[in-house]
Amino acid sequence: MGTESAAAVEIVRSVSVPLPQARTFELLTTRMTEFWPREHSIGSSETAEVVIEPATGGRWFERGVDGSECLWGQVAVWDPPREVVLLWPIGADWQFDPDFETEVEVTFAEDGPDRTRLDLRHRNLQRYGDSTDRCGRSSIIPMAGRPCWFASSTSPPHRRRVPKPPRRH
Repeated sequence: MGTESAAAVEIVRSVSVPLPQARTFELLTTRMTEFWPREHSIGSSETAEVVIEPATGGRWFERGVDGSECLWGQVAVWDPPREVVLLWPIGADWQFDPDFETEVEVTFAEDGPDRTRLDLRHRNLQRYGDSTDRCGRSSIIPMAGRPCWFASSTSPPHRRRVPKPPRRH
């Protein structure tokens, strides 16, 4: 797996969100499409959805609007509602590399009534070598760690508000 240096590099972010632990786990693992920046795509077509298969050994991939699938990685740990670890074999050139890997770990802990603390870690960034700083800035952690996304995602998946029709006078 990639180049190792003496010092491991990771990005760590913790956020507390106003949702129960199980709901927070569900949102992060089933609705990643909603917070993933569209420009962070490596597929051959525009991204339709980001999928995490809910099991250890499951795939983490993007599905294009044309139905194509582009592998992003694999689920190393699936322990709802406490933890998910994703293996990320995407190199500094934003290409899939089966000989390269970093890890994204997210733990979910109760943080008071109907609140959850997410501890997000993107580990082994030193494997990017000279691109460590640049790749760290584009890590999944800043994207997934936005408490405003969780706070606005309390409705069930795929539900959207339909505007009321205008009043007739």
